[in-house]
Amino acid sequence: MNWFKRMAIYLFVILLLMSIYNDLTKGTPLKSKDFFAEDEVVTPKEIGVVKIQAHHGDTILTLSEKLEQTRTGKINMKDIITDFKTLNPDADPYKLDPGAYYYFPLNKFDSQ
Repeated sequence: MNWFKRMAIYLFVILLLMSIYNDLTKGTPLKSKDFFAEDEVVTPKEIGVVKIQAHHGDTILTLSEKLEQTRTGKINMKDIITDFKTLNPDADPYKLDPGAYYYFPLNKFDSQ
């Protein structure tokens, strides 16, 4: 009986180490259908965007405030920067070029 317990423990440890090695090297494959089934991919055409020309001294916040003149409430800067980066992948959100056009989402500025 002692020999059987010892072999069972050795077998368990070997299988555990093999499993850990497999996870670290290959990982667990994810099916793309299952992974993205819960998230909806929204394109800029579906959410509505507005194209705004930046002027000297404009920031993302000032342009966002121009869009949300009729809305009362707080502006979440993290959301605005994330949306800006999504719609303008080549632009630096912290340094807008005067005269350049940038896209902003309209759905973020609807009244709540």
